[in-house]
Amino acid sequence: MVKLTFIMKQAINLQLKLKMGEVIIEFIVLTVFAIPGAFFRWLFIFRKKKFKDILQDDGYINGMIGLMVTGLIYFIIKHVF
Repeated sequence: MVKLTFIMKQAINLQLKLKMGEVIIEFIVLTVFAIPGAFFRWLFIFRKKKFKDILQDDGYINGMIGLMVTGLIYFIIKHVF
């Protein structure tokens, strides 16, 4: 019974660490990569909407697009040069 309690405490601590990691990653994606992602979305829709509107639409989409484009640029630079 004592081992089970110890294992449960370890599992709870691991879950809390994972949650904190998710919060940190979510914050980084929403703040750092959202503006470049919104910029690339704005370019690909041929500027039909205002940049401000696209930036306010959905931070997660903007962040993921910004992360992917930044990663792609890094990959190209790393392997070409």
